Amino acid sequence: MKKITILLTLLTLVFTLAPPVRAADYHPAYLAGYPDGTVRPLAPATRAETAEMLWRLMTSEAREHLADEETCFCDVPPGHWAYRAVSALVSLGVLLGDRCGSFRPDAAVTGEELSAALTRAAGLSYARTALPGVTVPGAAPEGPLSRAAAVRMLNEALGRAPQSADDLLDGMPAWPDNGEPGTWFYLDIQEASASHTCEKNEAGRETWTGLG
Repeated sequence: MKKITILLTLLTLVFTLAPPVRAADYHPAYLAGYPDGTVRPLAPATRAETAEMLWRLMTSEAREHLADEETCFCDVPPGHWAYRAVSALVSLGVLLGDRCGSFRPDAAVTGEELSAALTRAAGLSYARTALPGVTVPGAAPEGPLSRAAAVRMLNEALGRAPQSADDLLDGMPAWPDNGEPGTWFYLDIQEASASHTCEKNEAGRETWTGLG
C-alpha cells in the first residue's frame, strides 16, 4: 500500500510540474520551384506568382468555394496557369487589376503592392477567413521584389520564422540555387517551400517537428 501511495504521489508531481503539451502548428508550403528544379530566389517575383503563393496559403475550404470564380482581365485568360489563383484573390479583394482592365501577371510585384495586399487580407473579414494568420506587415521595401524578398514579407506577415538551419528537418526540398544556410534568404525559402508542422517556444522560435 505504501508503494502504491508513493507511486501515485510521483505521478501527480510529474503531471503537475510537466509543461503543458502545445499542439503543433501546420505551415503549408506556398512557394513552388520551376520545372528545371530551381527556385530562383533572386529572380523578380511576378504578380502571377504572388497570386499563386497567396492561393496556396488559403484554406482548402476557401479554395474549393472560390474555384469557380471568374475574372475578365484581358491578360489572364482562362487558359493562363495562374487564372484560378488570380480570380480567387481578386474576388476576395486582396489583389487588384489596373484601370485598363489588365492584371499585368508578368510584371514584378512591388513591396508597396504586396504590403497593400496583405493589409487588405488582414482587414477584410472574408479574406481573413480564407487567409488565416495574416497580419498587417511592417515597413515594405520599395520597388520590385525578388522572390526571396516577397517570401520574407509573407513569412513575417504570417509569423513563420525558423531561426537557424538547426530548426529544420532532413528530407525537406533541396534547391541547388538556394545558397548555403548562411545566405540571407536560405531560411525564408526553405520555410516557404516545405509543408511542415512546428512548435514555437516562448521567444517565438520555430522548430520543425514533421514534414508533409
